[in-house]
Amino acid sequence: FEQTGGYCMILKPTDSGIPEILDANEAACEVHGYTKEELIGRPVADLDDEEGKKQCRKNTEIILSGQTLMIENNHLRKDGTTFPVAVFANRVEFDDKPPLIVTTEFDISEQKEREGLLRDNIYVLENLSKIDEIFRHGTDAEQTINNILEVMLTMFDCDRAWLLHPCDPDAEYWTIPFERTRPEYPGASQKDEKHPMTPEVAKDMKELLFDEKLIHGNYKPGEAEYDPDDEFSIKSYLVSVLRPKVRQPWEIGIHKCSHERIWTDLELMLFQGVKLRVEAALNTFLILSDLKN
Repeated sequence: FEQTGGYCMILKPTDSGIPEILDANEAACEVHGYTKEELIGRPVADLDDEEGKKQCRKNTEIILSGQTLMIENNHLRKDGTTFPVAVFANRVEFDDKPPLIVTTEFDISEQKEREGLLRDNIYVLENLSKIDEIFRHGTDAEQTINNILEVMLTMFDCDRAWLLHPCDPDAEYWTIPFERTRPEYPGASQKDEKHPMTPEVAKDMKELLFDEKLIHGNYKPGEAEYDPDDEFSIKSYLVSVLRPKVRQPWEIGIHKCSHERIWTDLELMLFQGVKLRVEAALNTFLILSDLKN
């Protein structure tokens, strides 16, 4: 019982359909944060999360019918935190006594973490493959960049994707040479339109150039940067600097305009991968432009 290698409990069926804990090994007590005295006599459903509590009676019926129960569940510690377990439960009988239930459980937190990382990696790789596909079939560097920005609208559930040039706080003006938007949220006007550098934009560029990180956030009423008259209706943003091998740095960014949103860690990871591919396409575009000129 103490040497099972897992968290072992002996349960006593009750008329309520929720078994009571008759005994538990030291590992089961320790992982759940209870003493043995606190666990014995407690309904086993006390150790289940809300979904597990709903399934407890049904699972008990399966076990008492003579079937082996093998499920994954989330267990609840005394302090309220949860952890995933693999549960193996069987009905056992001793002589003419009423049947009991023996459960052996194993913490599968590391397994679930690996599965989550694998899912995340697959998500990122599948989306980056869409960008790579654009590269493989692209014959024009400018169109390739525009096609990538178009895909980013769906990929990041955003309303505007763009490239800004130059990312130089000392420049007199900046332009948006590349941009794709949802129809209801037009962007920074014409391709070659020059926008005067303002202290606010220069400050943001300095931050981008200094940190070399992804910068993201929301514009909320009451905050210093919030502008109720913003013509671009930006609610949330995600931007970074691009450093092509020729000329000055650029910016790449996306906007959410319909409502505020939080960019997830997975989206930030994906954005970083997309950024590198856009940087490569931009290099090609600039080098070809220089050759033409």
